[in-house]
Amino acid sequence: MGCQDCRRLPLRPGAPRDHERPSRGQLRIDAHLAADLVVEGEKWPVPVWTIDHPAGRVLVDTGLIDSRAEVDDMSPTPHPENIPRDVDCVVNTHLHFDHCGGNRLPGGAAGAAPARRTT
Repeated sequence: MGCQDCRRLPLRPGAPRDHERPSRGQLRIDAHLAADLVVEGEKWPVPVWTIDHPAGRVLVDTGLIDSRAEVDDMSPTPHPENIPRDVDCVVNTHLHFDHCGGNRLPGGAAGAAPARRTT
């Protein structure tokens, strides 16, 4: 399956969920705004992604849901209400706090993380 089979939608808060699963051979990839940071005067989004597949829905990363000392000077604005919870599986691309900070949110999905530490 190549990129032509995927439909990527623009990043936006609370991307609407099409509750129908894609048809066989199709994927739907949506971005969800999990937080904003201010870096050198510019607002930076912290997105998380959902992949809808005929076999289920995957959440890729869980974003930043609260502030940490490492980012206090970046004026973090978490948006935990935008992080989907109706997922079948969570995959963390790596274990930095801005990628796995929402792992503790309710939802009950099974999780997966990298097998080895990456920096």
